[in-house]
Amino acid sequence: MIIDDRGNLILSWETTSSAQGQADWLIYPDWTDGQDDSSDVAGFRLYYSYDGQNWYLQQNEQILADTVRQIRLTGFNLQQPIFFRLTAVDNAAICNESEPSEIYGVRKSSSVKRVLIVDTVDQITNENSVTSRNHVLQYQQLLMQLGDYGFEVCTQQAIRDGMVNIEQYDCLLYFFHHDSSSQEILSVQEQKALQEYLQQGGAVFINGGNLGEAALTDSNEIAMRKFYKNVLMAEYGGKVAVNGQITGCAGSVFSNLRIYLTNDLFSQWIESLLPQGEAQATFALYDSIVVGLQYCGRFNQFPREGRLVYLTFPLEDIVDENVQCTVLKQILGFFFSVSTHDRPEVGRQRDTALQPQYSLTCYPSPFGRGFGQEASGSEITTIRFELPERQDVVVTIYNILGQKVRTLFRGILAAGSHTLIWDGSDETGEVVPSGIYFCQFQTKYGIITKKILFLGSLTD
Repeated sequence: MIIDDRGNLILSWETTSSAQGQADWLIYPDWTDGQDDSSDVAGFRLYYSYDGQNWYLQQNEQILADTVRQIRLTGFNLQQPIFFRLTAVDNAAICNESEPSEIYGVRKSSSVKRVLIVDTVDQITNENSVTSRNHVLQYQQLLMQLGDYGFEVCTQQAIRDGMVNIEQYDCLLYFFHHDSSSQEILSVQEQKALQEYLQQGGAVFINGGNLGEAALTDSNEIAMRKFYKNVLMAEYGGKVAVNGQITGCAGSVFSNLRIYLTNDLFSQWIESLLPQGEAQATFALYDSIVVGLQYCGRFNQFPREGRLVYLTFPLEDIVDENVQCTVLKQILGFFFSVSTHDRPEVGRQRDTALQPQYSLTCYPSPFGRGFGQEASGSEITTIRFELPERQDVVVTIYNILGQKVRTLFRGILAAGSHTLIWDGSDETGEVVPSGIYFCQFQTKYGIITKKILFLGSLTD
C-alpha cells in the first residue's frame, strides 16, 4: 500500500505475466481508506517504461475506475525489459495523484533461466515508499547487468494466495528489509511452498528481515522454528551489533569478499545464525559471528538437490553497488554454474561426471576421543579415494565457517587407490576444537566434499 497526498491508504496490486512472447498482465487495483469506511479514490493510472526512468501513461482513471478490480493487458513485446507502476487519483475538482507504487518489470530471456523477485514489502509508509520502489527496481537492474536472465516480480501476498506458480522459475530472490516485522514474516502457506520448491531442486536466495527472531515469536512459532532449522538450515544465534566490516568466509561462495553496510544498519543490530547440517557459513562479523550461509543438497531426504543462500542483512544495504552486483553474481553462479570453484562444495558432488569415476570416503566419522569416549574411539579418520588416471589432486580440511584448517595433500598421484589420514590437527599441529568439518577432494574435473564430525581429543 502507499499513501496519497490526502492521507488515504489507497493501493495494493499484483501482477502476473508470461515471459514467453507477449506480456500478459493481470492488475488488481484496490484501496483501504486510512480514515473511515469511505474513500475518495476515483481510479488509477498505469504507466510503463523501458528503462525505469522515463514513464508513459498506458491507462488512466477513465478505464481503471475505482470499481475495476482486475484488468488484463496484452500486446507488449518483450524483446526488451518493460516496467510498470501504478498511481491512484481522487475525485477532487483538481484531482490529486498519489505517489507511484513499486516498479514491477518483466524481461524475456533467450536462455532458460527465469528468476522470480518476491517483494515482501506489501505495506509501505509514506516515509519509506520511495526506498521500497527503488529497492524492487534495484534487483531488476542488477539482474540486467549480470547477463541474459529473464525476470518477473510478484508480491509476497501473491505467493501466500497461490496466485503464482513458483515451480516454473529457476530461482527465487526473496528479500526483506532489516526492519521487517517479526509477526508472521513467512506464512505457513509460504513455508510449505518454499520447502516443496527446494525439495524439487529449486534455488532460493533469502536476505534481510528478522527470520530467526520470528522462529521464536511468530504466531505459528512451532512451524516457523521447524522451517528455520530444516529449510533455512539455521539456528537463531541472537542479535549482534554491526559496527565494522563483514567478511566472506574462506572456502564459501563469497570467499574473502569484504563488505560494509549503509548507515541504516551501521551500528545497528542484525541477526546471527548457526548453520545446521551441511550448510556452510558464507559471511561473518568479527571473523567468527556467522551472518550468512549457503547450502546445496537434499531437503528432507528428497532425491533432488536444492540450493539455498540465506543472508541476515539486506543486499541493498551494502554500501558499494559494485559489491552488491558481485554478491548477486556469486549467488547466481552458485545456483546455475557447473564450473569448478576453489571452495568446498558442501553437501553435493558438483560435477555428476565425477560420480562414476571417483569415490571418496572418510571413516570413521565421528572420530576422536572426546566427550567421554573410551579407548576404542579412533583418534584419526582415514580418507580413501580412487583415481582413474594420473593427475593433480588437492585434499583440504575446512571448518564450518569455510576457513581452511589444513591441506592434507597437494600434488600428482598415479591412478589407483590412495589413503590419507587426519588426526584432528591444523597446519601448526594444534588440535582443532570439536565440531563439524569438511574434507574437500579436488581434481581438474571438479570437487567432492564429505562431512566429518570431530569429537576432540582427551584433553579437548
